Amino acid sequence: TKGDRCTGGVWEPLESYLGNRALPDAESIRIHANAKEWNCFPDNGLVSAYTQCKSDEAEGYLGELI
Repeated sequence: TKGDRCTGGVWEPLESYLGNRALPDAESIRIHANAKEWNCFPDNGLVSAYTQCKSDEAEGYLGELI
C-alpha cells in the first residue's frame, strides 16, 4: 500500500492524518478494533499512530490497530 488513509483519491500516511487531531483533555479514548475493545491514551490530548493502547491482555499502538 502507498499509505494508510485515502482522502480524495490521495493516499496519506495515517500518522500525518492523526497527528493533527487533538482531543479535549481526554485521559483515554476507547476504540473497537481486531474484535476487541481497546483503551488508548493520547499524549496531552494528541492522537497519533504511536498512541499506546491496551486491551485485556494485549498492548499495541493505534497505528497497528486501525
